[in-house]
Amino acid sequence: MDTLRNAEKSQVIKRFWSGVAHDRAMQEAWPASALSSFNLASVSRETFDKISVKHIQYFEEVRALVEADENPTEVVLLNWHLLPMGV
Repeated sequence: MDTLRNAEKSQVIKRFWSGVAHDRAMQEAWPASALSSFNLASVSRETFDKISVKHIQYFEEVRALVEADENPTEVVLLNWHLLPMGV
């Protein structure tokens, strides 16, 4: 789903799926195949910019994998954020 053309709708959709991810993460029993990870770090603006580039590259690589999949059998939610928390 391309949401790049409408920033407001994009934020609504992102918030919705973040909420779904939160709800699933709060379930007591996760499927054995579920993965979760996080990093909370203090970094320079230069490092933040480098992480942003990696974030976008990862997103694009995952989208390419999904697009190339000829036999989808799972519905998955990949939900990742890069949010500056302030100092």
